[in-house]
Amino acid sequence: MMYLSVASLFFVVSTRLLGARGGVFTINDVKLEASLLNPVRNGATLDLHCSVDITKDDQFDLEHLFMFYKDEVLVYNVSSNLVSTKFTINPARVSSTGTYKCQVDVERKTGSKEISVHVTGVSPPTIHIAKSEVKEGEDVTVQCEALEEEPPLKFTFFKIRDSSIVSEKVMSARNKQRAEANFPVEKGDTILHFQCDVAVLLIQNERSNLSSSKIVTVTEPFSIPRIEVFPSSNFTEGVYMAIKCTVQLSPSVSDPVELVLQKDKHILSSSTNGTVVYSQLATVGHMGNYTCKAELKKAWKSSSVSIAIAELFARPRLTVKTVRNEMNEGDRLSLLCAVPGLSPEAAKNQNFYLLHGRKVKRQMKIGDTYETMVIEADSGSYVCEVMISNITKTSEPIILNVYAPVSKPVLTQLQVNATKVVLGDTLTLSCFSAGGTRPVTYYLYRGTERVSSRMSARKAPEIFTVNVTKSDGAGNYYCQAANRNTRSKEKQFSNIINVTVITPVTDLQLVTIPALGTVEEGSELLLLCSVGGGSFPIDFHFYLKKAGARRLLHITRIDSNYTSYVIPSFNKEEDGGYYCTASNMAGQQLSSEPVTMKAVLATWKKGILSAFIVFIIFAVIAIAVYFYLDKKRKGRRIPLEKSRSINSAGVNYDKATLELKNDDSYYGTNQNEEENHVLKNTDENPEDDQDQQEVEYTEVKVDPASSQRAPVPRTSDTVYSEIARSNHDADLSSTNMTTEDSQGAN
Repeated sequence: MMYLSVASLFFVVSTRLLGARGGVFTINDVKLEASLLNPVRNGATLDLHCSVDITKDDQFDLEHLFMFYKDEVLVYNVSSNLVSTKFTINPARVSSTGTYKCQVDVERKTGSKEISVHVTGVSPPTIHIAKSEVKEGEDVTVQCEALEEEPPLKFTFFKIRDSSIVSEKVMSARNKQRAEANFPVEKGDTILHFQCDVAVLLIQNERSNLSSSKIVTVTEPFSIPRIEVFPSSNFTEGVYMAIKCTVQLSPSVSDPVELVLQKDKHILSSSTNGTVVYSQLATVGHMGNYTCKAELKKAWKSSSVSIAIAELFARPRLTVKTVRNEMNEGDRLSLLCAVPGLSPEAAKNQNFYLLHGRKVKRQMKIGDTYETMVIEADSGSYVCEVMISNITKTSEPIILNVYAPVSKPVLTQLQVNATKVVLGDTLTLSCFSAGGTRPVTYYLYRGTERVSSRMSARKAPEIFTVNVTKSDGAGNYYCQAANRNTRSKEKQFSNIINVTVITPVTDLQLVTIPALGTVEEGSELLLLCSVGGGSFPIDFHFYLKKAGARRLLHITRIDSNYTSYVIPSFNKEEDGGYYCTASNMAGQQLSSEPVTMKAVLATWKKGILSAFIVFIIFAVIAIAVYFYLDKKRKGRRIPLEKSRSINSAGVNYDKATLELKNDDSYYGTNQNEEENHVLKNTDENPEDDQDQQEVEYTEVKVDPASSQRAPVPRTSDTVYSEIARSNHDADLSSTNMTTEDSQGAN
């Protein structure tokens, strides 16, 4: 295949180089034809003709590359100046079936054509055998080959005896054209024929005819075993019988042949010296089919004989005079042994033995009855054994069960705490009665209520588990043991175990009084810890958690659902989170949510502090008022003194106009040194004149009682003075001043 590819590549390169010389051509058509029509007979010669039709513009030679493909796999190619060629398949086989394609390459141009070829008929294979003569027990190796077909192949082998196929084997050959099969030579094989056929796996329904037949002759290594019976094959029991089996060996056999004598698949005797013997005092039980089998490797032969033995006397029968085979201690047992069909005269001098287990219980005369008051030790198997003329026969066994009454059971609790159990846990009790025949039924009671029952065939305590899911699981527990021998008047009850059910504490909460989270210093803090339920006594613990550490405050154990703890004088040192825990004998501790408490000032301290603050405020106000009034009086006295000095010196009062009217009012304009000072400051600060200089009117009421100090009427007068404001006296500019003695100012 590699050489074909290299040649194709060389041809393509060479044609491209030659095509460079010039010339125009075109491929019109490619034709592919088979010399035989489908289906093609197996073994025929098949030619595939391929031709190409090319048109040229001039007379010049072209090199054509013809390539033949089968199912897209290159199988043949040739380079030629001719426009046609052929591919020959000789001989055509079934494996030649497929799709063939002829591809023609001319320089850089390509054309192709496909046809289908179908070959029918598979050539018969060739058969070979290793040996033409074999012995029984050996194998025959058969080889079948189909050299004219291509794998994968399937070979079928046939073993034929007396014109009938007795065995068939199928072998596959994936990468080979042959296969082998082994056939064992079995008992009864004398002359054997072997044949085979072949099928191509890749093509359906294509199978060859049978190959030629090969004959194999089988020789016997030994004869069929011979059986002899003494005294005969039909006799009466009571005598010795013997069975002898022999076999004849072929002179060519050197290996020993094993003889096996068996009865009903039970081997009686065996031998390798060609003879086997078996002898026995014959009874009716020895009657049946006996087989002798000779074996050598895979070869074997057998023969059988049937022996009939007459009965000397019938099998004895043991009967018991009870309704059932179950008895209680103290009951009366009656056993009777008899031989059916035996005449009274023959039975007169015969003895029988009553066997209990493997021990002789009692020797009796036939027809006698054995009676006794049974105890538990009398339980077991009873048979009747009779011997006549060296023949011993036993009756069918009778099984008796004697029940002893149970003893008083003992009830034991298996937990560490024998009298208490936590709600939700399991109570484990064991009940055991040492005496009494098994099986024993145990009943567990709580008070008058039956809780559970169990049957035990062992002589061991029976375990009861009680799931205590309710508080009513508490109470007096006891058990009862009973068996078949227990009567209602003889009921056996155990000791009583009083079990207390411990309920774990639930719904723990902490209540504080006061409950707002604050406590006045020196006041009392009450901590009340309570649970919703739980068995008494309950352990309560009170804790203070502060700065990441906890401090135990109080412990108490009480038969109550709640308890309290009092801090009589609460202070800052007691600030923190308070919580409590509760637990009881259930071993489960609950913890409440912490409650944060903080110390605050006492009410009387708050009152003193408030009074002190109010006093300070009033003192400050009083001092402020005092200074204010004092300053105001000083400010009024200065302008009055200046007014007196001006009048005594004869100052011209042209600037003022005094008018006396009927209402005795006096109008005047006064200007003191402070006003001059203000004016002076105003002149020095002309920028602030418009903002700071204003005119203010002050109303002065004149007391009539002081009218003698001035030449004015005694009525109340109002004096309006125009005063220039200054920055220094801004606080006094809007104050209404009332004077009681305006006359004295003059």
